[in-house]
Amino acid sequence: FVLVYDADEAGNKGAKTVSDKLGRDRCSRALLPRTDPAQCLQEGCAAGDIQAALENAQPLMTARIVKADSYADQIEELVLNPGNLRGITTGSKKLDTALGGIRPGLWVVTGDTASGKTTFTTWLAHEQARRDIPVLLTCFEQRPIGIIQKVLRGQLKGDFTRFDEATRRNAMAELGRMPLHIIDHYGPLDTDEVSDLISYAARRRDVRIAIIDHLGFLVQGAPDERRGIEDAIRKFAVMAVQKNITLVLICHPSSLHHVQQRRVKLKDTKGASAIEQDAHVGLVVERLEPGKQVQHPAAFIHVDKCRSEFGLQGAKVTQFFDPDACVFADSWDETPQGKVSQKSTVT
Repeated sequence: FVLVYDADEAGNKGAKTVSDKLGRDRCSRALLPRTDPAQCLQEGCAAGDIQAALENAQPLMTARIVKADSYADQIEELVLNPGNLRGITTGSKKLDTALGGIRPGLWVVTGDTASGKTTFTTWLAHEQARRDIPVLLTCFEQRPIGIIQKVLRGQLKGDFTRFDEATRRNAMAELGRMPLHIIDHYGPLDTDEVSDLISYAARRRDVRIAIIDHLGFLVQGAPDERRGIEDAIRKFAVMAVQKNITLVLICHPSSLHHVQQRRVKLKDTKGASAIEQDAHVGLVVERLEPGKQVQHPAAFIHVDKCRSEFGLQGAKVTQFFDPDACVFADSWDETPQGKVSQKSTVT
């Protein structure tokens, strides 16, 4: 059935009423060149225009069905803005190669306790803010001051307690000029409220990347924890796509990997089935022991999932870590401590 109603509120209501009775899957609605058929006749609309309106009648369902050429303008936009196609840089050439850069979608980051999940994602956010890309940080597991300390170390490229007050205040002022936003809340927070805060930040502060640390605080006390996790994962995945933003969600794993004496995998997270299905990127941070596996502090970043056609699912990237500066880099020589060592050696 092709329904032709006036293009106004009453017409919308009438079309919905009829389609609900006939079956929405059996109905489509045509929008005429003018408000209603009478106006089309009065103003002499061409028969071809009327016919085209009938042929282009749209289903009366939430999702639309379109043809491939409907995306022609979006293709041209991607060509003109290649950064949107491949994604923006993470701050690491090796990670960019493995992930295809940062693109909109849901990223899930997991890893063993004290593996560096929070530090890694905080560094990632700081790198974007330095490039004038608005980011949002959360810190439900620790008070906001804990995150600020990590960011300040990165800004000063070292332990902030070793600098004088004037230098610290200047660094804080520099951070204040960056598009770096923080949800000032510690402890559990409802998933819907977090979603609303991110939505607000995206709309009013133009936030493009949000770090949620961590999922456990959003479902704490839920009657059915697993169902709560699955609902939250799905909600964030849909939200990321609809709002064209990157949501980085930190999730804690179960203890199964300890029993099996292996590294953490994406499938070890609580609600893993939803994560494996809905997440666009899945990363596992594995801490390496200096002196045993590597000469300097470092971590493996395992790409357990990557939907980007420019990424490499299954890749393993070594990131060297400067503990004083809370900075990750592709080599030790690129970290603040590594650069100081190089200068000392040259001298």
